[in-house]
Amino acid sequence: MLVTLLIIPVLINILYKIDIGVWLLQSEWNAGEMLSFYGAILSAVGTVLGVVYTIRNDYRLRSRENAILYKPILELVDINPNESKLRPSRTVGIGYQVSALTTNNEIGSDYFFEQQKSRNPQFVLWFRNVGRGETINTVVDGFEIVSVGWPDISNLHSNIGGKQFIGEIVQGGEFVVNMNLPTYLIMPKNQGDCSWFELRAELIISYSDMFAKNRYQRKYHFIFKVIVEDEVTPAPNISSDEYHYVSVRYEFLGVMPSKFIYSEKQKKFIELEDANIDDDFLKE
Repeated sequence: MLVTLLIIPVLINILYKIDIGVWLLQSEWNAGEMLSFYGAILSAVGTVLGVVYTIRNDYRLRSRENAILYKPILELVDINPNESKLRPSRTVGIGYQVSALTTNNEIGSDYFFEQQKSRNPQFVLWFRNVGRGETINTVVDGFEIVSVGWPDISNLHSNIGGKQFIGEIVQGGEFVVNMNLPTYLIMPKNQGDCSWFELRAELIISYSDMFAKNRYQRKYHFIFKVIVEDEVTPAPNISSDEYHYVSVRYEFLGVMPSKFIYSEKQKKFIELEDANIDDDFLKE
């Protein structure tokens, strides 16, 4: 700015005072005319820059307004609903790896596998887009065990192998996630004063808005009561005499949802409450 507004005009004025004696290089303009021409050029450039700034600022404002006005919101609206409607569905669950257990000669891995997958209690999680815009690239990112209330000697873990794609969910659209939990568990024989154990698991779902500008993530922290019912025989050969193979049932205790948004600046999902949409998330 110093060079453009001060040094160049002074330099033009000085150069027009110098006579170099070459006819071809003699200007037919005087310093005042050249300075007027230079001022007109600066004015035109300033006008163009002002228009560009106005357009970019208007784009940012409209992008922010659209992000709010057409924001999709996926919410868990019900668990185990009575009505049966045709909805997109995905399945998650937890269980044991057959290879992680030593079985008796009479009980092969095929039998154990069939026993594990049969009669799985199923919690149907009913999700709905309650926002004013559709989602794109909706994905079940994962389902993991957070904690169990007993010593887990056989590596109870999630049995989904990767991401499960759902796609677009229109405004008011729904989909379900079927959550399977094992009917049989390896549990301590001595429960002490405990009449039940606690199991916590986390479901992660992510999706983008209809403009593909913001990506959101929802984490649902589920809490279940695990109630031991009967010892099961025949059973796998358990590595510890302090444990036995039992049938269990589950009761739903609660869910704690949390919301995240992807930060282009930090290159990770952060809590939505801590997000600065202007600085972090609106792409140019």
